[in-house]
Amino acid sequence: MHVQRMTIPELEKPENARWLALLIDTEGAIGWKRKRERHIIRGRTYIYVYVVPYISVSMKEIESKRTVDTAAYLIGVSPATYETKAGEKIRTFTVDYGRAMATIHYMKPYLDKFKRMTILIQTLFKYHTFIPYERFKHAITMLFGKYLIAKQANQILLQMIEEEFKAFIRKVERITLEYLL
Repeated sequence: MHVQRMTIPELEKPENARWLALLIDTEGAIGWKRKRERHIIRGRTYIYVYVVPYISVSMKEIESKRTVDTAAYLIGVSPATYETKAGEKIRTFTVDYGRAMATIHYMKPYLDKFKRMTILIQTLFKYHTFIPYERFKHAITMLFGKYLIAKQANQILLQMIEEEFKAFIRKVERITLEYLL
């Protein structure tokens, strides 16, 4: 099953995609996580929602509220402010699969630090709109030898020479076909 990409009209303008790519390159991350939301219906039924992959941009609110709000607007999502355990206020937004993949698609030519991460994410999610968390975690473990967060994986990808990275992506394609379909 091949997923049709959503369009984000605001990001079809190269200057917007370039701006957002620069923002995510310098302040955010493209990665993965297990997002869990619990909804209670009629007092007893629970629905859990899991979203992988995601794009999250977070910076200190004092420095960047307008920047994050503009980025969220370009993607078409709502930003939120939360307080960390250390008492630091963070302005952030998270997007679901369809918008994340569309955003990655439009930003890809302009990314620098996360260009290889986008190739990894697009290869892993080539045939799906959703991968169960345990399968995804297993695939990441197979690729890197242990489960890593996205920022750790990105550092490894950036240290690879071009031939190593191409061989790595061939391995990702095999794992995607063998374990994630």
